[in-house]
Amino acid sequence: MPFQDIVRGHRAPYYVKLDIEGPERMVIRQMFLAGVHPPYLSFEVNLETGPILELLEANGYTEFQLLGQLDKSWIRLPSPPLEGNYCDVRFDTLMSGPFGRELPGRWDTARALREQLDAHAARVREGDPVAKNEWHDVHARRTAEPRRRRIFDLSGWLAHLRGRGPASLAG
Repeated sequence: MPFQDIVRGHRAPYYVKLDIEGPERMVIRQMFLAGVHPPYLSFEVNLETGPILELLEANGYTEFQLLGQLDKSWIRLPSPPLEGNYCDVRFDTLMSGPFGRELPGRWDTARALREQLDAHAARVREGDPVAKNEWHDVHARRTAEPRRRRIFDLSGWLAHLRGRGPASLAG
């Protein structure tokens, strides 16, 4: 079922969590094509994390956090809450953990997130037993409008080629 059909008749979501074992990029692309850009979005790290980060950046997501999923028992939600109602919960491995403004870490760039993932991969290659069992969720925060592709204004370009004026780019 196309994402457009799923969201038709519903309000835009505030947060979207994707843990669907593979087609995250396809679903995110469909969501964006349907005009849905939630302020917060998360997905489990997978083989397409790089292309997903590029897709997110192109659609206005500029801040990211990487949250390890193996042990979240140290996380405590703030009181008063920053999202919804307070809940005194202890996160375990079966729970994704907090989201949005209640994430415990610092928001960073996609580049810094890629560096964290590379460092984790290096620890796995070195045989670190904790790193070998760890998996992560990427959290993204949208802080900008989607980047528009630059296209040529063909009439201006043709006029430029004929020597009648400068080429212009429409943004």
